[in-house]
Formats: sequence, structure tokens, C-alpha cells
Amino acid sequence: MAAEVPVVQEMTDRPAEDIPFLVRIDGRRFLIWAGGLAAVCWLLAGGLLGGVAYLVAREAAVGRSATMALAGLPVLLLGGSLAATVVMWHGRFTGRGPVLAADRTGVWVANGSFRANPVWLPWEAVSAVQVRRTGIEDLIFIDAQTPHPAVPPGARLMVPTMLLDCGSTQIVAALGALAAGRAPVYGRW
Repeated sequence: MAAEVPVVQEMTDRPAEDIPFLVRIDGRRFLIWAGGLAAVCWLLAGGLLGGVAYLVAREAAVGRSATMALAGLPVLLLGGSLAATVVMWHGRFTGRGPVLAADRTGVWVANGSFRANPVWLPWEAVSAVQVRRTGIEDLIFIDAQTPHPAVPPGARLMVPTMLLDCGSTQIVAALGALAAGRAPVYGRW
């Protein structure tokens, strides 16, 4: 009789908080990266917008205070809207629960950057866990070997590690210990 293929469960909610290994998005790292990106965008766009507004005000021959208002107000509004966007995305990314969870029975993965369609894979349904360096971050790939509507055969679930609260070496070590030889776990390559 053929061995029964383990079933992958589609999860619509968060895993329980008593799971031994939970990985979340670190709010501080998110604010540093997103805030830095917003600041660079604000400096570039604000400098361009402020410069154009200054030239328009100078051509219109308005007074000094009107020139400052015409040049400064759009730059301040742009900065405020970028700051509000960073705060909104901070809540969206950090308030949705863990990105990765694992115990002795399997691994829970919220796949993708918006973590749509999280899935629970028993360790028997995992063909490999790999870490690959791409640019400035490590990506953890969890390869599924079982057919299911939530995860097609040969699917590769991806977990970016740049904003997580622990590094890829800690994640690989924990996943390797929890898999206990039922799924191969490889380090960075």
C-alpha cells in the first residue's frame, strides 16, 4: 500500500502563541529601513519641488515671506504624507502576527510580503529548507513536496529576512532542530 501523502492545511488566522519558534517582523528595523527610504525620497523630491516652487515665486516677483511659503509648504506637506505612509505601513506589517512559526509537527509560513494565504506544512511535506543570499538580505525558501490547492506541487514558499526579529542563521538552526531529520535544512549558499 502506498504511503499516504501528508495534507497541507490552509491557515486563515495566526498560529497559536505557544508554538516553540515564532519569527515576527521587527518594528524597529522596519522603521529604520522605511524611514530611511522615505527620508531619501523626501530629500530628492522635496529639493526638486522646493526648487521649482522657488523659481516660480521668484518669477512672480512676490515678497520674501510669500516665496518661503510657496517653496516650503509643498515640501512640508510631502514630508508629512511620507511620514504618515511609513506609520501606516508599520502598523500593517508589524501588527499581522508572525511570518514564520515552527514546532515538532511542522512549519507555518505566511508567504509573500503581504503574507497572503498562510499555510501549515507538516515536516513530511517539506522537501527542503534553503537560505539564499540576494543583495542585502537572506531569503529562506521552504520547498513543498505535496499537492494541495493552497500549495501546488514543487512550490517554493519564501520568507525575506531583512526585517525579521532574528537572523537567517538562527532561523535555520531552529528549523533544523525542530525538523529532526524529517526534512533537509541547508544553510546559506
